[in-house]
Amino acid sequence: MLNAVVVDDEKHALKRLKTLVIEFESLNLIGSYRDAENCLKELKSNNLPNVIFLDIQMPGFNGLEIAQEIQDIDEEVDIVFITAHKNYAIDAFELNALDYLLKPISKKRFKKSVKRLIENQKKVEIKKEKIRVNSFGELELIYQNQKLNIQWPTLKTEELFLLLLTHKGNFVTNDKLAGQLWPDKTQQKAKDVLYTSIYSLRKIFKEKGFKKVITSKHGYYSLNLEKFELTLLKFKNLVNKIQSNSSISYKQVDELIDVYQGFFLKNKDYEWVDKYKVKLEREYKKALNDSPTSDCRFADCKGCNICFNLDVDLDLIGDDYNVNKS
Repeated sequence: MLNAVVVDDEKHALKRLKTLVIEFESLNLIGSYRDAENCLKELKSNNLPNVIFLDIQMPGFNGLEIAQEIQDIDEEVDIVFITAHKNYAIDAFELNALDYLLKPISKKRFKKSVKRLIENQKKVEIKKEKIRVNSFGELELIYQNQKLNIQWPTLKTEELFLLLLTHKGNFVTNDKLAGQLWPDKTQQKAKDVLYTSIYSLRKIFKEKGFKKVITSKHGYYSLNLEKFELTLLKFKNLVNKIQSNSSISYKQVDELIDVYQGFFLKNKDYEWVDKYKVKLEREYKKALNDSPTSDCRFADCKGCNICFNLDVDLDLIGDDYNVNKS
């Protein structure tokens, strides 16, 4: 049996929701609210339900924002969105494969949602090790040396993940993400689509056993680096070390070369990716040129081979140049 909470500011709509929940033996109604703020307070202090039926339009509250706050409390809670027939958010729900109910809610449609909820409650083995994200060359998500098959519901969901990736675990505002991903929409509509996409992104990974992949607080989002190992972050750290330390080791230069397996997100056509890959390539070339290996002609030094490919003028360096590897 699933514990359920219903939230709707309209008295008759709330009564209808309560009646539907009570009629289903697989659901147990543990709370009903006409005020979203009171609902959040209760959720933070009491046992959480398995599912919340949530109206997305309430006076003074955006149900999609409330859903994000609920997910921040516990992303195990399933949310079924309640919306009016012509609400613009429907497209976002359908694109991101999120469950929603149209008012007036029919018993047949409600039953379908309940069936889906029960199926979603199937236990998934929780994954504890990090996902390695290889972003140079082809994008790859690796878990225990096996490539994860992530089915992005939309290109925008994938792009959202990649944007968060480029911030390397640092927080970015929802306004910045929404504006970059949906520049043709009004600010509020763009943020609403962002909320559904964040919810969908969490859901994708949760279904594969990865919890809390997104960290959020007060309108900021980031990838949770306790869940991901980013080659981009390793690349940045190595570049910074090489450029700030004249006694850098050959091992660290070789690590940089091993990380840089080609252009950043080689086959992704997003406009911002093209600019970012050029920036990273320049950083890579400069790091190699600044490293001790750019002066070395030993055959087993991978740095030299790369530097030749980057048109570094090694002929200016004497053949008898000697460097001790460390």
